[in-house]
Amino acid sequence: MRRLRQLGAASLSLLPMLPMASCERGSTSTETSKEVAATPAGAAAYPFAIVKRPDPRKSLKRPKAILFIIIDTLRADHLGCYGSTLGLTPNLDSIAKYSIVFENAMATSSWTRASVASMYTSRYPTSNGCLTREDLLAEDAVTLAEELARLGGYKCIGIYGNGNAGWDMGFDQGFMWYRTPPIHEQRKYESDPPDALKFPADSITRHALKALQQKSEGNYRDRPVMLVTHYVDPHDPYLPHPGLLNEPEPAGRWSGSRTNLLEMDRMSHALTEMDKERIRFLYRGEVKYCDAAVGELLHNLSAIMDLAKDTMIVVTSDHGEGLWDHGFRDHGTDLFEEQVRVPLLIHWPGMTANDARIISEPVSLVDIAPTILAAAGLDSPPEFQGADLSPWRTAPPLSPKNGFVFTEMNLDEKNFEALRSARYKLVRNRSMELGASRSFQLFDLVSDPKEMVNLLETSGDLQPEAAKVLEQHQELLWTWSSAVLEAAGDEVERKHLDLAELDPTTLQLLRGLGYISATEFENAKQSSNKSKGSGDGK
Repeated sequence: MRRLRQLGAASLSLLPMLPMASCERGSTSTETSKEVAATPAGAAAYPFAIVKRPDPRKSLKRPKAILFIIIDTLRADHLGCYGSTLGLTPNLDSIAKYSIVFENAMATSSWTRASVASMYTSRYPTSNGCLTREDLLAEDAVTLAEELARLGGYKCIGIYGNGNAGWDMGFDQGFMWYRTPPIHEQRKYESDPPDALKFPADSITRHALKALQQKSEGNYRDRPVMLVTHYVDPHDPYLPHPGLLNEPEPAGRWSGSRTNLLEMDRMSHALTEMDKERIRFLYRGEVKYCDAAVGELLHNLSAIMDLAKDTMIVVTSDHGEGLWDHGFRDHGTDLFEEQVRVPLLIHWPGMTANDARIISEPVSLVDIAPTILAAAGLDSPPEFQGADLSPWRTAPPLSPKNGFVFTEMNLDEKNFEALRSARYKLVRNRSMELGASRSFQLFDLVSDPKEMVNLLETSGDLQPEAAKVLEQHQELLWTWSSAVLEAAGDEVERKHLDLAELDPTTLQLLRGLGYISATEFENAKQSSNKSKGSGDGK
C-alpha cells in the first residue's frame, strides 16, 4: 500500500494564508466578552442546553463548506494537542492550532451506532431510539443533514468505513450521497477469513475527494456543501504499517488480525504486558496512518477551496479504545474515560491562530449538530438536546458547577449511565437495583484521571466532601436520566435491526470489525438469499 503524504506542522498548507503559531496545551485566549449567564433557578430539572448564551451567529461567517471528520475509535490522549508526546497526529495537531480544542469532549456512548446517531440527531441514545445492538436510526428522526439540506440549501455528501453508521442503518437521511468505497478496496490479513475486512484511510480520502468533485458539478455547483468522512483505521483489526512509527516494534506472535484478537480476548487473563504493548503499538500505527490520510484530504481540498476563510472543520471520534486500561482491549464495555473521552476540534471560517483556545469544560457530542447549524445561520429544531458551542470562541469558561455531560450504553448485557462534571464522574450500573452498594462508582478526575480509585470503596466512612459530591451527582444523574427517557416517549418510532435485510457490504463491514460473528454473518447471508428468492420484495 502506498505511503500517504506526511504533512507536518512546518509544511502544512491546509489553512493557507494563516501564519503558523503555536497553541500550547493549557493555553486559553485572554479575550473577554459578555459574561456567560449563570444557570437559572430550576435549570437542573431540564438538563438539555441549560446555559443561556447570546446568539453567536451575529459574528459568524456562513461556511461555504463544512468538513466533518469522524475518526473511529480514536482516543483523545493519543493526539499531540491533547498532551501526547508520541508524535502520531501532526496533521490533526495543525488543525488544532486554528481551532477551539475541547479538552473534555464526551461521547454519548462507547460504541459506534449509538454515538454517531447522537452526532447526527443531537439526541442521547435512549432519546433517539438507537441505544442497543438491535436498534436502527428511525426514519422519522430529525438529522443534521436533513436540516442543512432543507433549510440551508447544503448538499450533504458522506463516505464511511463503519457499517454501523451506514445507509442501511438509517444514517443517510438528508444526504444526497452516502456510501462506502467499492468493496474491492477493503484490506485484510491473509490469515483472516474473507469476511474480515475494513476500508483503509487512503480509500476513504480518495473517494471523498472524488464524490465532492462529482457532486460539485451541474445543478449543485453553486450550493454550499457538507462533506462527512468517517475513517475507521484505529478500530480493530489493527492492520500493520511497517516502518511508520519511529519506535521499535515489540516482539510477540500477536498480529492484531481478527483471528488473533478473538483468541486474545478469550485468553485475556493469560496475556503478558509485552502482548498488550504489541497491540498498543499496532493501534498507534493505525492512528498515525489515519492522520496522514486526513492530511492528504486537507492538502487536496486546499487546492479547490479556501479552508481558512470559507470552511468549517469539525474533527471528532465516536468513542475511544480500552487497550486494557481497565481490563478490556476494545470498546463498548464500560464508560471509563479511555472509551468515552474523545477529541473535538472545531475551526470556524476566518479563525486565526490568535483565536485558538483550549476549553476544559465538559461538552458532549450532541452539541456538534447545533453548533454546525448555528454556523450555517440556522436554528436547531426543538428535538435537539445539545447546545451550540460557538460562544466558546470568545466567552469565558463556565464555572465547573454548571458543566455536566451525560453518557450511556446498553450493549451485550452491560448497561451503564454516567454523569461527568469538570472534576467528578459518577457511573451507575443500571442492571443493578438502584441504591445497591455496588451500583455506583465515583471518581475524582483531577486527582485520579485514570479512574483507579472508586471513592465509594474507600475504607471507613465516606468523607464529608465526597458524600456531598455523591449526593449532588446522584440527584443530577437521576434528573438527566429521567429527562433522556422522558424525551424518548413516542416522539421517535423505534426501528429494529434485521441482519438479513442489510446490504452485503454492510454485513462484511460488521463482520470485519467484530460486531457480528462468523455464524451470524453466514446465517444472515442465507436468510437474505432465501428472502430474495421468495419474491417478497426484500
